[in-house]
Formats: sequence, C-alpha cells, structure tokens
Amino acid sequence: MRTNRQIATGLLVSLLAMSCSSDINFSMTGYKKAVRSGLSKIPEARQIEELLGDSDHCISYHGSRAVGNDWNTEVYFYKRYVLLMQVPVRMGYEFDEVLEVLDQPKFYLVEVRSIKYYGSQPGATIEQGDDWPYPFTAEEWAKVYEARGDFSVIGIDLKKDQPVKDFDKFVEAGRRDRVKVDDEDEE
Repeated sequence: MRTNRQIATGLLVSLLAMSCSSDINFSMTGYKKAVRSGLSKIPEARQIEELLGDSDHCISYHGSRAVGNDWNTEVYFYKRYVLLMQVPVRMGYEFDEVLEVLDQPKFYLVEVRSIKYYGSQPGATIEQGDDWPYPFTAEEWAKVYEARGDFSVIGIDLKKDQPVKDFDKFVEAGRRDRVKVDDEDEE
C-alpha cells in the first residue's frame, strides 16, 4: 500500500540553517531517507498510520547530535482528536538514518473542543480528558493496537460520531507547510 507521509518544513529550514555550524550534514533527500528508516525501526509509528490514517512524521534536532533527537508521529482523527507519539532516537552523522531508538515512546492524546479563528487562521481549543492516562505508555498503546484502535481498553472513551466544526480547516492549516515523504521517493 502506498502511503504519503508528511514532515514539517519549518523544522527543515531550521535544520538547514543550523547544519552550517553544527555537527551534522543535512539534506532534504537525507532527511526523507531518515523518515523512511525511522518507520522501519519504530513499529508504533506504522501502527498509528495503519489504525488512524494519514500521519505526519518528523525528527526534531536540538542543535547537536550529543543533545539527541526526538521522533514525532502526529495524526488527526475522528475530526476531533490529535495523537502525538514521541520517542528519543539517535541519528547518523548525515542525518539520513535513525540508527537507534533510545527509549519507549510516549503518547499524547488531546481532544479538540472547538475551532476559533485568529484573523483567517484557525486554532483549536483543546482539552485532555481528566481521567485519561497522560501521557500514556507503549504498553497502553499495544493494548489499543490489539483492540484495533479502541481506546476504551485503556480507559479513554472517544466521541467518534461528534465531529468538530471546521476541524478539517484546522488540520489543513497545520499541514500547510509540510512536505510529503512517499515510500518510493528516489534517494
């Protein structure tokens, strides 16, 4: 199955600027390769896409390889929720490969309650359920995955049939500056 993945370009611009005086070599081609390698090493990122749909992936850079990097997978789903999975990773010198996953991922789920506009820019009023485990763990995610996306197995009841008005506009604005990473991108 061919999927399109997206990465944040604002991060890429920052990386390109920092790479001139940092301890990495950075290129867009290498970064796309890194995203694909991360998907092969981080099963939870693939599982999120499988269960919840088109997901965005990016690798944060904090100025030095010694400081470390974070893999982020974000998905918008049920026209109401945003799930972020984050896990520390070790990158190669060329920033073109996830060499190692350094810890267990953490999962952050928020519910969008409403969309408000700031000029023409949509923003979300979000809330995290009072009784939700937050962040939840890889073990809890495994239960959700085994239950085919049923979050109630970890005590989270989602409002699947209550879409938020203009949620799609909020998602579109958030994804506006992201770059697609296809499985078949040329190296």
